[in-house]
Amino acid sequence: MTGLAGALLLGLWAAPIAGVLIAVPAAVALGAAVAAAPRRAPVERLTGAAAAVSVAASALVHLRPPPDMHNVAGLCSASETAALVVLLVLLVRRGAPGRVAFVAPLAALAVVALPLRVTAGAVPPASLLELVVLALVWAFPAGGAVAAGYYLRTLDDRRAGAVAAARQAQRLEIARDLHDFVGHDLNGIVLEAQAAQLAPDQAVAALPRVERAGLSALRSMDQLVHLLRGEERDGHPRGIADLPALVGRFDSPPVLLEVEPGLAERVPREVGAVAYRVVVESLTNVRRHAASAGQVWVTLATGNGPDLAVTVDDDGAEGGAPAGGRHGRLGLVGLTESVGLLDGTLEAGPLGPRGWRVRAVLPIRSAS
Repeated sequence: MTGLAGALLLGLWAAPIAGVLIAVPAAVALGAAVAAAPRRAPVERLTGAAAAVSVAASALVHLRPPPDMHNVAGLCSASETAALVVLLVLLVRRGAPGRVAFVAPLAALAVVALPLRVTAGAVPPASLLELVVLALVWAFPAGGAVAAGYYLRTLDDRRAGAVAAARQAQRLEIARDLHDFVGHDLNGIVLEAQAAQLAPDQAVAALPRVERAGLSALRSMDQLVHLLRGEERDGHPRGIADLPALVGRFDSPPVLLEVEPGLAERVPREVGAVAYRVVVESLTNVRRHAASAGQVWVTLATGNGPDLAVTVDDDGAEGGAPAGGRHGRLGLVGLTESVGLLDGTLEAGPLGPRGWRVRAVLPIRSAS
């Protein structure tokens, strides 16, 4: 940059008129390129101003070439070309699409028109064919700048899309956790309160169950708050080992849990988390849509095979199920997505004349 400044001053001293038409556009282009480097700089305005000055200087030189152009034309034109190419890359990469469509052709024209200044005052004068060839040569860096800027813009768009997709996936995960865990406990509190209203003499006995459900909801909410703040959860995701505590809070109707011995240690963590989610959602729907159920059976077993089968049966009346089955839309979609991520299958439907079954089959080996 110091050498270029010295060349500009030398050119202005040796050939004042030619120096103005050559050195000033180069200085403007270099200054605009430096100013446009920050991410929030108005790259469209800077590129447009530099290109307009460059095109105007090329037109003036072509109409009336001043003497002694060769003193400053070479170095300044190369520097101006480099600065305009950098501006083109930044413009196409970061500029607004509507403004890019207007400013980019002007900047490309400024680069292509630079041979008019390089050849001005040459003896003998450059022919039209030579000017065309030089313009085509200068068009290569302009085209390369546009291509490079578009490629970088594509990478930026893909990166932004990936970040948006990751954030959306995190929002869905939080929504599923809120629905499955917090919703399950709050639903239990509501049912206990309703039961206490119907049987006031049992209200005191229901208070410990309400307290346990409330504390569980607070713990789940605390985990979600930590996740939203970007903090790590204190413990591992809930899994098969947490099922006894879950069914212990679910006593209306009572739940019979059967887990194959040693299953919690053999099943991968992500499979156990999905199995827990299936049980939570199934029990929640029993409370909501099978008030007549007298018993719920939860079974987890592999049968010495490669898959884990999670089955939740109840003996409630199917006639009270809402349209589309007992599963709410969010619960069914969330379960299907979670099971599908592990290449598993999920089925839900009536179990004979009475009752309802939810069955998930989760591959173990593919997840390990």
